[in-house]
Amino acid sequence: MGCGSSQPTSSSSYSSSASTCNPSPFPFTVNSTEVLKNNSIPEHPSLPLYYLVVFDNKETHLPRFGIVDVAGKKIDHLEVDEELQKVNDLESLAAIPGRAGEYFAMASNGVLHHVKYDKTRKRVSCFAKKQLEVPSGFTNIESTSCFLKNDRIHITYANRGGRDPKGAKCLPWRYTSEIDPSNLQQSNLTASLSVFQTDKELIREFADFTAFDQECLVYVSAIDGPECKTSSESWVHFPNGHTVYVPNHKVESVYISAPDAEAFDLATDDEDRGAFFFRFVGKDVYATQLSKTTELTLSGIAPITL
Repeated sequence: MGCGSSQPTSSSSYSSSASTCNPSPFPFTVNSTEVLKNNSIPEHPSLPLYYLVVFDNKETHLPRFGIVDVAGKKIDHLEVDEELQKVNDLESLAAIPGRAGEYFAMASNGVLHHVKYDKTRKRVSCFAKKQLEVPSGFTNIESTSCFLKNDRIHITYANRGGRDPKGAKCLPWRYTSEIDPSNLQQSNLTASLSVFQTDKELIREFADFTAFDQECLVYVSAIDGPECKTSSESWVHFPNGHTVYVPNHKVESVYISAPDAEAFDLATDDEDRGAFFFRFVGKDVYATQLSKTTELTLSGIAPITL
């Protein structure tokens, strides 16, 4: 598993390879019109058949978790306990390494939930929750991932950047820390913080990522609004400096098994257009529309680990 050295490592400066509405697509650009003519999603040995997913719904009667059946091209929402049903704005999801069926689900305000998926009951339950450390100012965490380092579980999570609700520039940042899922409340997170200076204030710099260590990640940037050439635009950034440009969609979820893997999956939160799912295998791209409603857009995905 290789990883390049192009990831930002300090708080001094950072310039994304995604430029506002002027992308430099490499190695290729996704043509959504052509892709969606072939809406079958092939199996791949490095990618799952099923994903646990979170929805960023705010109203308490709307679903919080679901299952994506990749081959079946459908989303089924799951029952959750009372604690999770009250959570406002779940934005990201990460499988916990070495703990089958256990995940960290992050709300946008930095409240982390340790949850377990019960396949038999088709239900997700919350073990514990903890408010994680965040800098002062506007917080909208849309990326969370876990990795093993020296046989210990680490978590990394990031503020998306872009603009705050008042339209002011909001710098992206990322925390990384060791974490103990067995004792989340007492877990003493000693987080390292990176703040990324960028002049691309329209970009949601960290819409999602898959992390392999503190400095090695595959991450997604996204933008939507009148500044775009299309309704939304997204970029997938790889450690070797390659970028895949995805027009017409606001990608908010990515999964890849290794930083140099030939295949990866993306999922979108396209608001009132619903959710789309993309599978990239080499230079072949497959996609399908999973939902046509805002209640079932995909804010975070993680492989089913049972």
